[in-house]
Amino acid sequence: MNLAWIAAVLRPSDVAPHPNFRDADYDVSPPARLASIVLGDGIRLRMSERAEGRDSGVDECARLFSMDTMQESLNNLVALITRGGSSEEARLCALGIVACSAAAELEDFALCEDLLSFLLEKNQAVDSPTRLVRSILLQQRSLRRRDAGQSYHADNVEAARLIDDFSAKDCVDFPRTPGAAGSYTDTLNHIAIALQRSIWSSATTLAQQEAEVHERALPSLQDQLREKRSEQLLIVDQRRASVYESFVKELFRKEISTQTYVFGESAVDLFHSELAIELYGHRYVYAARRELALLRIVQSARKGSRTGLEDTLRLLRQSESETELDVAVEWMRRSGPLSELSRDARQIIRRRLSAPLLRIPEMRVLRAAADLLTTSEASRALDAVLEALDLGGPNNVPGKWKADPLRREAAWRSAASLSNSAGRQDVVARVLLKATSSFEESEMEDRAIANALSQVEWENLSPSVVSMWVEWRNTSGHRWHITSRVVAARADIVDDATDDGESPLLDVATHLNRTFHGHSLDPAFVGHAVTLIEEAIADIRQSAARGSFSLGGVNVADIAVVLLDNLPASVKSESVRIWAFLTDFLLDARVQREDKSAAFDRLSQIRPILPDETAKRFSEGAASLLSESDRSFFLEEDIVPFPAALRFLACQKLISEASVFSAIAQLAGSSDSKGREEAARTVAAVAEVRSDAWLIGFAAQLSHDTEMDVKAPAGRALARLASVGSSLSGVANDRLLSLLDEDGLLVPLVVMKALVASDLTSEARQKIADLSDGHPSRAVRKEAQKLLR
Repeated sequence: MNLAWIAAVLRPSDVAPHPNFRDADYDVSPPARLASIVLGDGIRLRMSERAEGRDSGVDECARLFSMDTMQESLNNLVALITRGGSSEEARLCALGIVACSAAAELEDFALCEDLLSFLLEKNQAVDSPTRLVRSILLQQRSLRRRDAGQSYHADNVEAARLIDDFSAKDCVDFPRTPGAAGSYTDTLNHIAIALQRSIWSSATTLAQQEAEVHERALPSLQDQLREKRSEQLLIVDQRRASVYESFVKELFRKEISTQTYVFGESAVDLFHSELAIELYGHRYVYAARRELALLRIVQSARKGSRTGLEDTLRLLRQSESETELDVAVEWMRRSGPLSELSRDARQIIRRRLSAPLLRIPEMRVLRAAADLLTTSEASRALDAVLEALDLGGPNNVPGKWKADPLRREAAWRSAASLSNSAGRQDVVARVLLKATSSFEESEMEDRAIANALSQVEWENLSPSVVSMWVEWRNTSGHRWHITSRVVAARADIVDDATDDGESPLLDVATHLNRTFHGHSLDPAFVGHAVTLIEEAIADIRQSAARGSFSLGGVNVADIAVVLLDNLPASVKSESVRIWAFLTDFLLDARVQREDKSAAFDRLSQIRPILPDETAKRFSEGAASLLSESDRSFFLEEDIVPFPAALRFLACQKLISEASVFSAIAQLAGSSDSKGREEAARTVAAVAEVRSDAWLIGFAAQLSHDTEMDVKAPAGRALARLASVGSSLSGVANDRLLSLLDEDGLLVPLVVMKALVASDLTSEARQKIADLSDGHPSRAVRKEAQKLLR
């Protein structure tokens, strides 16, 4: 058995051509070329090229690592392996585990199972080389079964026993690169130790560790920790560290170096380091997948492009990294590329809709991508999610645990989003209604059902289903406080009842929310509400004076502003009292920005007429208000000037035009994207009350930012300023057309919403018509159709 093939994939540095020890005949041998492919070393790959006598399996491996040719090459490679002869065990094993790494990218776990089982069937001998081959195949099957949500414990046990009985001295010598240190037995021992450590790592729980120790398949955890680390795994770690070193050097060269000329940018990627861990089946593969995905995302975001993101969502789904997946999915949905989100969702639909494979990570992607799916695709995915719910909810990711209500919530929320695209909102609404009687009420369960119900497009529910929910609220809603509030808001229910256990301030907020649906406040309620708000604001100020701050919860100052804006005529006198304590609160430098920003921003939007004394106090305190730093250590570093206060002061014209210009310039020049986002939001707010040409200049500049969160409010400002008749209006109109073509949902939706009150140019109308017909997102198509009416 030629174990050079095994070394080519598991100890490639001992087999790949060495730049300092060239050997024309050896360097072009098939194992040497395969080792160069696994290493991803361009120099060694060029050294191993040959014009004739090539190994077709190795050539297919070279094409496996491109998304364009992966499926075709995988099919060819599998056909080649299954036709392989009985004397090619090592070659077929090496090609097989490389093929499985590609199949795992495509999530074709059935193929992995069939291929690895086929190869194991071919290797039944009891000699040392066969023990090594079988342990490699078993460990690979263990990893793929774990990825597929299947039991993998038995493969671990057998692999551990086989590798313990392996002896390198019983194997035949094989060709290695002239630059390799030691002998062939050293190479095999390094592989065996790394494989053994990989097998040990696969026991994911203490209970499984203890079971395998009891079966004498593994040493105890304490004995494992005492063993020296595998040199081969350390080499993989070293290569990984060198990638990060290259990344930091590249950052330094681009950001810090004073070189006049910078020629291109080096490609930095962890793919081949991650591949090395995949081939061993080590449990660290989950962290390696996460690191590969995050590095690609960070590089893409830093460059301001949306390229190089292929396979990132699949990597995160298969890395047990739900938090990072949530962030990445939302970032991709808002900013693009929508094509990658759509591609991953469709791969899930093709490969992972069966119950063991459809886990929380897959449901998270389906929820985000629901708008990008066809009606039939969304309906098929919805059926699978509902089936998973019937079985108790999605399975836990191996090695992780989530409470049952959280697992059900993931499925319910995915079902809700998919139902909107599938046109089956009634189905999911009925499922959620049934859940309120199937599960014992608790805050966690209540919140889960409410979160899902709030995502269902209520306007597309049938009258009978709406009536069922209204009746449920009247009879059982008192036990499900959060869900009951969602039903009241969606069904436009107005009553004077306060849910048991609801906080008084939340009750005030609930009453005020109804004003957004055209309802008036009860004058008798106002006096009580003002007292509650005043007391809450006093409590916050007293806590701030002691240096005590809190996060989250109801924003009291914002509630006060909404109340001010909706006071019934009969109690307008209450406005004097509200303005007095609200002004004191907003000017109090000890109060953290978190408690004031929402109120300032709402005041910027509604632009009420300020009482003379209030306007005077804000005008006199403007300088200190803009320069004040945040008092809370929980939040990020201050952005100066205070953005929300700047918007309020500028919209109320309490500071000069020069001061507004200077403050926006300061924000726009920030190296932090958050500062530039605040600049764009400020330009958009000021554009509602001013139409100066310099605002178009700021908006146009910020609309070219690399961050979509900056582009979107800049686009909103341009939509307002394009019609003011300025000499720069043409610039604004041209830029708006470009922004409508931006990837992701955020920028097109924000720009179209801002154009609602505008007279559309013929070019803009045509562009929006194109979006209404051809945009991949259902949400963008709907908004475009609404704008064209």
